[in-house]
Amino acid sequence: MDEHDPETVSSDREKKDAYEEFEDRVRRIGLLLLSGLRVFKTRWNELYFHQQAGHFLAFATLVALVVYTGYTIEIYKASNRSAIAAKVSAEAAKGAADTAHEALVIGQRAYMVDSFTQAVEGQFLRVTIRWENKGETPTNHMTMHMSQSGIRHSPLPDNFDFPNTWEDGKDHGGISVTAGAKSFLNGIELHVPLAKLQHPPSYLYVWGWARYSDVFKGTPEHETRFCEEFDTNEMNPSKISVHSLEVKNACYRYNCVDDECKN
Repeated sequence: MDEHDPETVSSDREKKDAYEEFEDRVRRIGLLLLSGLRVFKTRWNELYFHQQAGHFLAFATLVALVVYTGYTIEIYKASNRSAIAAKVSAEAAKGAADTAHEALVIGQRAYMVDSFTQAVEGQFLRVTIRWENKGETPTNHMTMHMSQSGIRHSPLPDNFDFPNTWEDGKDHGGISVTAGAKSFLNGIELHVPLAKLQHPPSYLYVWGWARYSDVFKGTPEHETRFCEEFDTNEMNPSKISVHSLEVKNACYRYNCVDDECKN
């Protein structure tokens, strides 16, 4: 219960007003009795003994009833306040526990991102894209796939929809795997003939997705998408070496994590 919740505050105020109204009525009855006592006192001596005894007993009973009613109201009000305070404390503790659990999940859950290495091997440019789990716990029920464009002589068009592609002879479907904590998974490895880079402009794109659950109960499925552009136009093919291949840019689309991927 939120102590600032308008409905809760209104409900508590209504209860409080009802208690005070009833208590006020009892107080008025008490004042009325005192007033009646003053009037009755002037006639006391005119009554017979048995009448005096009967009136005294009735008056004493009524006074006791008023006192008992007022005492009962005070006990009920105190109990009700204690119950409300206990409920607020319990819900505050639950909120703190939920916040702590959420912080634990964020800090410890699996978190998949793409990672790349590249090198020159003879007459080929080797580009390796891998999945990396940067989290402290493994994934559950993970499927993944990576695709590549091959060498293009123009950038990706604005309406490119990043389809899944497969090598000849490979099954058309995502791979089911488990990524351990702080680990890498093989993704896609490309061997591009350096001769193809002799005729710029030339572009190479790699994109992919991973869908997985973490080890914590009640958390939603996670998704990571990426697209990387290897712009070889900045390279001098005749001078390519392992130290000159830091040419990679994230595509302006298809890079997202979890809820970002739903937009």
